[in-house]
Amino acid sequence: LLREADGPDGYAFGLVTNQPTASPLGAGPLSSPGTGVKSAAAWTTGRRMLRDDLAPLRRTREDDLAIFGQSAVFYGGPDGGWNLTMLHPHAQVRGSVRVRNGLHYGGDLAHAASMVREGKASAADFCFYRGRVDWQPGQLRGECRLGEWVVAQWDD
Repeated sequence: LLREADGPDGYAFGLVTNQPTASPLGAGPLSSPGTGVKSAAAWTTGRRMLRDDLAPLRRTREDDLAIFGQSAVFYGGPDGGWNLTMLHPHAQVRGSVRVRNGLHYGGDLAHAASMVREGKASAADFCFYRGRVDWQPGQLRGECRLGEWVVAQWDD
């Protein structure tokens, strides 16, 4: 378990880091070739054509996801539903948060993809997690006392 951060008022969240799923990132519902999203030309109501204002953004996101299409998706935990989190070693990814030296949480997926396209990073540098583990105030401390989690220090 990577204990990611302490939130306000004692809340905490983390990621299970050793549970890969059978699906690569490119096989999931975030890659929309199979999601049933219709092209703007197919959206009609009677004789009136509807505009798909989000289509350019969706294409951009799909292009960014395609860079990481072969990356494994790990099971991060039972909470957080469809949240997709990335861990990586790149401090320069916009919006990422330092966990420790050489390990960063989250950030801008489009910026990470551009770093891979430009050769500044490798797609293999990024690990993706679906879900997370959330704890109420005091819950994690109690679970550690019961031996449900192992507490370890990071060596930087």
